[in-house]
Formats: sequence, structure tokens, C-alpha cells
Amino acid sequence: MKKKIIAVISALLLAFNAAAFAAEGPENTVPERVEISFKVGDSVLTVNGENLEVMAPYVIGEGTTLVPVRVITEAFGAEVGWDGDTKTVTLSYPDVEISLVIGSKTATVNDHTEELPEAPELYNGTTMVPLRFISETFDAEVTFEDETKLITVVKDSQDEQPQLETGTDQPYIGDSYYGWSIKNPTVMEMEERSFDGAETVFSNDDGTMVISVGKVGEDVTSDDLYNSALSLVQGMTVSAADKTTEPSGNIVIHIRARDKDKTVDYYGILKDKTFCRTVTMVNNGSENMNDILDIAGSLSISQPADMYDMSNVEGGYRIFEDDDMKLSFKLPADYYRTETNYTNIADFTNADDYGKVTAALYSKTDTITAASVSEEDHARVGGYSNPNISEVSDISDITVAGIPAKQYTIKYSGDGILGKYVMKDTYFELGEYVYNITCRMSSEAECNALLDSLKVEELDAEAVGTILKDTSVSAESTVKLGTKTITLPENWRESTSVTSNVVKFILHGYTSSILTVTKMDDVQRTELSSLLSSTANNTIENFKDRSEDAVGAEYEKHLSTETLGGKTYYTITLKCEYTTETIYDTLYAAVVDGDAYVFDLSCRDINYNSTVEDEAEQIISSLK
Repeated sequence: MKKKIIAVISALLLAFNAAAFAAEGPENTVPERVEISFKVGDSVLTVNGENLEVMAPYVIGEGTTLVPVRVITEAFGAEVGWDGDTKTVTLSYPDVEISLVIGSKTATVNDHTEELPEAPELYNGTTMVPLRFISETFDAEVTFEDETKLITVVKDSQDEQPQLETGTDQPYIGDSYYGWSIKNPTVMEMEERSFDGAETVFSNDDGTMVISVGKVGEDVTSDDLYNSALSLVQGMTVSAADKTTEPSGNIVIHIRARDKDKTVDYYGILKDKTFCRTVTMVNNGSENMNDILDIAGSLSISQPADMYDMSNVEGGYRIFEDDDMKLSFKLPADYYRTETNYTNIADFTNADDYGKVTAALYSKTDTITAASVSEEDHARVGGYSNPNISEVSDISDITVAGIPAKQYTIKYSGDGILGKYVMKDTYFELGEYVYNITCRMSSEAECNALLDSLKVEELDAEAVGTILKDTSVSAESTVKLGTKTITLPENWRESTSVTSNVVKFILHGYTSSILTVTKMDDVQRTELSSLLSSTANNTIENFKDRSEDAVGAEYEKHLSTETLGGKTYYTITLKCEYTTETIYDTLYAAVVDGDAYVFDLSCRDINYNSTVEDEAEQIISSLK
């Protein structure tokens, strides 16, 4: 948790620095409107009204269009960088930095990773990149016309960051749900506010102020928060570095520092385990500098009578509305929206990280219907559920929002908080699109309340265009690890490569079913059993150190051997219990051509079944 807090705050400061550098450098060439149109195979594209001759775009895989990187730089005004040693392409755009590696389906967007449908390529000396992924990451819309086969990318600057007004001249604003207030920043405009209200961004030409609030872990102290804040301003001249305790017991942290261009101010209040803070960057010498810093330092854990309440919580719920998808529903107040680059998916999770709600839509076809998709998902999800702790219903016909729908329910009764919940998967058709609403919540009543609140309008298919259902993980694939190859069955995919000797595979849709492969050089067969036992013992000994909610760990199966793919593997299974759930880790190790390969299958108890184990052992057997 401590690292997460540091990372979030650091990301905020990096964003502020990037904005400042942009203001100080050459004039930005980002156009007010972006428009690209072409047909696959055309070597002449229309880019912002001008003809541009490039290497002709082409389609690979399941309909992914690759275009020369020059198309992106010309259209969006993005800056491109190239590292020939790592074959890495970087694209810099206001508030967005994308890093792509030739041949890899893993991309980095700002401070997180994204999975690409297809990897970028070098083709005849030209760098070809996925058009839809980059365009949508830059907040542009991509459409494809079946009749004309015309691909169009459009982005209007006025749609990029609509500025929101606080709507009040009250002397204070605040949020009653989180319990904070601050002087009304009338010299700034509210640019953005997260769905859950946990982060609010104000800015003007002089600077930016971010107000955020959240819980800190039980092991995080006020000294940890103070040191984290202080680390943000390394390399700057510090003018204030205070940590004080108020008579109420609240702890106040204030850090202020400056360099030749800007001043950074950090003001935070810790009450119990709730931490509210402002992180502010102001250009030195700006007209409103003192006013902005005064507002940032007025943050308070109080609710004055003359405060305008920005909270959108009513009766313990928030209403989510999406103009693109034309749907709305109510969610418990502790749910927040998670990041996604897709305009056809809205994804939410709750503060305890066990609840999950996803609303998705895609074009209806002869083979993609509510009935066909519900049957496919029912078979897959049911097939990966632990039969000892899950109850899977049949698919039933229901009505949701007045529309005929298909639905199945899975009730889980595993250990801990994460092991006890209900999932309802609901599918229906409206107009030219299939909708899928997935609710994973603590009770059936919560799922039903969300579905009862659902409102949806038919989309204009001509305006929205075709939205393909993701089928990128359905095919078998092969991954290289050093001089060896590993074959993945359908539904498994490569997640991340930590080093050249470590690779992770993930079961699609189950982020806690992970198979990690580690290659160790020059290990003798005689050393293998002791290596594996030592690894297991270290896992158990360090278990509580690795998790604040760990209860205990033990051997489920003692050291044994198993033959997979003609090779003898030593195996051990560990059972690790948390207050939230139980995790099983099965370790397999063998020496192949003088090197040791250790496979670690980590699986939550709700998905711990013979199907997952069989598929993992199929992957292990494929090593050659």
C-alpha cells in the first residue's frame, strides 16, 4: 500500500512537470482538429485535409490496422522517439506518453501497461503501429464503414477536456461523503473530477491543483507519508517541510519547494486512516500564485455551513451515466471507475477491490448475439470455477430495462472476503448492438439493485459504427523464452516479461490465475529438489512480510515428481491464506539442457480446479 501511495503522488507530480516543460518549450504543434481517412491498401491518406503519401496501411490478426508511425505524428502533432537497441517507439502527446516495442503486444501508457490486440512491426524499414489503440488513447474516435471500407479517425479539441464549473460563488467547496472542504478556487476552473469524487483537478494558465482523498494501509505511518511527500521535491529548493499534530489529533503535512520555473506545494491531512491532500504546481511569478497557494493550504477536514457540496452520493449510491453508450445505472458509493482506453467499455471496482462491475457493448452479427455470447461465457466461466465452492446456474430468460435478456448467476462460498460473492452476467440486444452487464458483488440483492436501475437508449448505428468483440485471446500462440519456445492454449496469453529469463502468462478474464516461468542458468539436476524446497520455504517464511492481511501458509503437497512433456519435474503445492481469500501456488521445476526452469502457477481458490491445472501442465509440457 505504501508503494502505491508513493507511485500515485509521483505520477501526479510528473504530470505537472510535463505540463510545465510543454509551456516552456517550443510552441506546441498539436492541431485543434484531427481527421484521418483512408482505405486499407491506400498509400495516399487524407490527414487533416492534406494528402499524405506513406507506406500503405495493412490489416493483421483479427482486424487490427497497422499504419506508419508518421501518420500519427503528422495527424496528432505527437512527438516520436526511437531506441534502436530495444526497438522501442515512444509517442508523446499532451498528458499521454505511449511506449511500444516492436514485436511485443505489451504497451506502456503513462505509468501503466496495456495489452495490444497485435504487436507493432518493422515493415520494409517502416515502423507500423496499431491505429485504433493509439488514436483512442489520444481520445480520438475511430470508425469503419462496411460499405465503403473507409476508416476515419476524428478528434475535436473542444471534446478533449470539457471544463466543468463548480456552479457556485459560495466561499467554500467540499465533499460531504469524504468530509473535506477548501476555499472556493475562483481563480481556477475545475477541469476534471473522477466518478467517485476521490480526485478533483483545478487549473488555469498559472498552474494546477489536484485534491485527492483515500485510505492508507494499516502499516503506513504519518512518517511514511511525510517522507513520500518530501521525496517528490528532490533536486528542488525546499522552503517548508513540516509535520504537525493538531489538538484534534489530525496530522498535517506541508512541503513546499521551488526551482527556477515553478513552485510545488504539498498539503495533506491524516485523520485516522483517511488521507486528504492537495498537490499544487504554480509557475513562479504568476499573477495568481499567492492566491492559488493560499487556497491549497486552506484544505480542512470540516464542513462549514457556507460550503458548496460537490458530492453526488444519494442514499449510499452514485448514478453513472455514459453519453457514448447511452446507458446509466446506480452503483454503491465506494465504487470507482478504472482506467480503460475503450469507448465501449465502462469498468468499475470498489474500495475493497473484490466488487467489480463492467458494462460493454459490441456490434451484433450472425454469430455475435446475446444468446451465443452468453452460452460461450457461461461455458468458459463455469469451466474455470472451483466446483467445491461455487454454484453455477443455468442460463435463464429475464427482462432488464424492459428488454428481453439472457442471464446466469454464480455464487461463490470460498474463504475470506473475496471468496464470498455473487456474479451475475446479463446479455441483451438493442438495435444493432449486444450489451453485456457483469456484476460481481457481495450479495445477489446488490446485483439486482444495479440491474433494476439500468436505463439504456438505442444507439445510432450509422454514427457509432462497427464495434468488434475482442477475440484476440481465443487462438493458440507461441512464446519464446531464451532458446526455448512455450505454446499457450486458447484463453491464455503473455502478460509481462520481467527480464529475458522471466515471463508471465495469464488466464484471460482471471487476473489471479497466473503462470510465471523463470529460467535459471547452470543448475545441476542434483541441486533441483533442494532449490525447489528452498523456494517453497522462503515463500512460507516471507508470507506475512509480503502481505498485511496474511493469515498463514503451509505445504498442501510435499515434494514429489511428475513427468510432463517427457521431462521429470519436481513439484510442490503451497496453500497461502489471507483474510480476504486463499491462494494456491504450485511450483514445478526441471533441468533442461543444463538450465533450470521453474513454473509457478498462482491461482485463487475460486478458480482452483482441474481445468486450470491441466492447462497449466499443458503449457509446461510444451517447453521445447
